[in-house]
Amino acid sequence: MESSAHWKAKYRLKEILENTGYTNIQIESKQAEITIEFLGKRTYIFDVQAEDEQGWLYCFEVDGKKGHTSRRNIAKDRTRDRAMLENGIRTVRIQTIDLVGKKKQTDQEIIQEIEYQLKECEKLDVVSVVER
Repeated sequence: MESSAHWKAKYRLKEILENTGYTNIQIESKQAEITIEFLGKRTYIFDVQAEDEQGWLYCFEVDGKKGHTSRRNIAKDRTRDRAMLENGIRTVRIQTIDLVGKKKQTDQEIIQEIEYQLKECEKLDVVSVVER
């Protein structure tokens, strides 16, 4: 079961994206099956999905402690993100604690992190650069 902090984080991220000019924003958006090396066919549900003015589709993942901290799960996330990029979907990962709680970041800091990850995505031809 998903925590209330995770839900609040997704809705805050949606609000930030709306205020930044993203469109067609959806929470819990189910995607078509994608085949990923080593993992086989998978149907993924994005935490938040949005498009920019150019029509690029983005997957925004709100990562919490559950399922995103082990080496194995980090590797699976990276593999998944690369497969999404191969299908024209760029992934941005934001930590739950950066969106909600006492140590949350400002909207501007979240926007800067999104922009940074997208620049790295283009520059390095990887989906997301996550410091762990």
